[in-house]
Amino acid sequence: MYKNNTFLAIIPARGGSKGLHNKNIKELCGKPLIVWSIEAGLQSEYIDEVIVSTDYRSIADIAKKHGAYVPFLRPDHLASDTTTTFDTVKHVIDFYNNELKKKFDYTCQACNLKFEKIKNINVIGLNNEDNIVLLQNIKKLNLKNIFSINKSEISNQIDSDTLVENYEVFKKYPSSLIVNVKKTKFLARVNNNGKIFLVGSNGKLSKNNLLISQLPFIFGSLDIEEFLTFKKIVEDSKISYDMIENFYFFSSKRWDLELKNNILIKLSGNYPEESLQLALEFLYNDEFRDIKTIDARIKNQIILYD
Repeated sequence: MYKNNTFLAIIPARGGSKGLHNKNIKELCGKPLIVWSIEAGLQSEYIDEVIVSTDYRSIADIAKKHGAYVPFLRPDHLASDTTTTFDTVKHVIDFYNNELKKKFDYTCQACNLKFEKIKNINVIGLNNEDNIVLLQNIKKLNLKNIFSINKSEISNQIDSDTLVENYEVFKKYPSSLIVNVKKTKFLARVNNNGKIFLVGSNGKLSKNNLLISQLPFIFGSLDIEEFLTFKKIVEDSKISYDMIENFYFFSSKRWDLELKNNILIKLSGNYPEESLQLALEFLYNDEFRDIKTIDARIKNQIILYD
């Protein structure tokens, strides 16, 4: 491990070499050729695991004897003269991902791979204008090794994007990244240091120029997480979010709701769920259609103002 990154060393060792049959287990200076590579990997302070991919049992046995991990014999279709190192390395990585559910931040192999640098990045889930912004953030990943690029490099570029709720990244070999994005939902507007921002469901403020006038406005000084917590309370009640004109947050940690029909609901800071449910009983009661304020700040009490 190096700087909290894990490393897998992959040693391709096909037995049927035309130039020198079984060259990987021919002795060189007193030990089989492949053992030099295995020992170098095991002795490295950075390598976490050494795996040998081979199609020959004799090579596998020697590799295991000297400490390498050999969980399989390579299938026949990956043991021909036309098999590329890329195919071999991809097979190993797929084995770790699919069979062992294990991933490494970096992979190392004995030779350079063709078609291993990222050439295409495809973002799915945003419109064209939003895609441009996100692509500008992640285009730095172009020309990096698709095998060795790790999650933190990708997340560092995407997490800063205020439009992204969550995302998945897929490697499409040999040279493409697919970023599947769920766009954040804008919930409200807020004034931050004299500028209007949109509050996203991802808890981030967006300076998006598209100011959605239909969204409610938040008044008061608060942490966005406090708003998201209160919004969940509102969602769990019977009130429609579309009915809300403004949110008012007070230093006493309580909320008021101003509805589009000009009714003001004052809620308790200690038990907002209960006070909101009690207030809604009067909001939807036709006998109180002329009221302008429903004050539910006192537990189990309602004060109505017309």
